[in-house]
Amino acid sequence: MSYRLIASMLALTIAGGGIAEHCDAKPAAKPATKAPHKPAAKKEASVVSGDPSTWIADPKLVSQLDQATNFGNYSLRLPIGYTIEEHDMSTDRAAITGYLAKGAPRKDDTFAVIFVIVSEAKPGFAPTDLETILNGNPFLNGKTGIVKTDAESGAIGPLSAMRQYYKYPAQEGSTHFLHGFHYASVSGQSTIIVAAMDAEPHYKKSLPLAEAAALTLHN
Repeated sequence: MSYRLIASMLALTIAGGGIAEHCDAKPAAKPATKAPHKPAAKKEASVVSGDPSTWIADPKLVSQLDQATNFGNYSLRLPIGYTIEEHDMSTDRAAITGYLAKGAPRKDDTFAVIFVIVSEAKPGFAPTDLETILNGNPFLNGKTGIVKTDAESGAIGPLSAMRQYYKYPAQEGSTHFLHGFHYASVSGQSTIIVAAMDAEPHYKKSLPLAEAAALTLHN
């Protein structure tokens, strides 16, 4: 399944409410570069906070992030060197922009990815709730051997959010897993998803950095 198709499915999830079967960017300050994916069913990302319900990135990882990039009414700091594509994914229910940020290609032809999808529900339509967004996770549709954490509720600064970590075999019966996570937040009519994926063994380095990026989110 292509990353662009997954981004489209993510857009349908946050726009469609009940469409549970079913990301790219405009640099505000600096653009980013390229990299594929992999989730973890346990928290492997470096998150530090005095309050367990408030999620704050490891400062050592934040130092590896670029200047802030605007994603609609939101902004966050992507890892240095990531490139961004932006796509209009609007539906009759919501104005949606998807952003796909890619890390640099590796020697094994893999690369890390971060998806950002911003949705503004149109008049007469309510934004999709966070539980529906996580339950409609398109990365996991049709996959077997999925291992995932329970969804957690917390906050990124003033934004209420939910997150979940997961992994699944790259191919049926394979012992090689893909790892990823989702963060989602709803504020008024606006919804944002920040998701990342990478492959073994690269996810151990790329996903904590991607999570640090997600935790710089603000509007």
